[in-house]
Amino acid sequence: MFRVLTAAGIVCFPILPVPRGALHEYEWNDSRVFAGTTRRFWVYVPAQYAESDPASLMVFQDAEWYMDLDFEVRAPIVLDNLIHRGEMPVTVVVFVEPSAYRNAEYDAFDDSYARFLLEEIVPAVRAAYTVTGDPDPWASGGGRDGGHSALTVAGRRPAPFRQLFAPLGLLRRVREGNGGVPASLTLPHTPTIRASTAPRAEKHR
Repeated sequence: MFRVLTAAGIVCFPILPVPRGALHEYEWNDSRVFAGTTRRFWVYVPAQYAESDPASLMVFQDAEWYMDLDFEVRAPIVLDNLIHRGEMPVTVVVFVEPSAYRNAEYDAFDDSYARFLLEEIVPAVRAAYTVTGDPDPWASGGGRDGGHSALTVAGRRPAPFRQLFAPLGLLRRVREGNGGVPASLTLPHTPTIRASTAPRAEKHR
């Protein structure tokens, strides 16, 4: 049974006096898992973050789609509002850009993308920011192929990323057996799946 939460509405717009979080940009050019690739990633740090208080962690694939404040998701604004209202914990959020080989990385049903996140990106983030070691408030998410990769990470590396964010369309595609994620996939634990019913416009790939 999936727990479904709808994400849309007023939280997608700046609300005064909600404090704004900060976005920090990084480059990743020395991947061991995906040798020869280059990409950027961004770390959202909420205004309420304190080094002395470990934050939750969330990782989104397809960074641009979630970060673009002129598009439909506007994740930094949504995060500002939800954290300010106490509807989600103080969370360090990582937006990872795909390399030029997006489909190969996202659709492969193996542990390569899980290793990339858990052995490269997440350790780099945790070296710079105080993130809890408790996996229960760790989450990963994405839509379409980015959602496939998030689900594959949950299946291949079940200890971290106990929560998954995905559009309802992704859940339907997985149940029908789409891309590299088989419809028969079973997880060793039951993640909390938070799904958005907001319509998704086509922006890229």
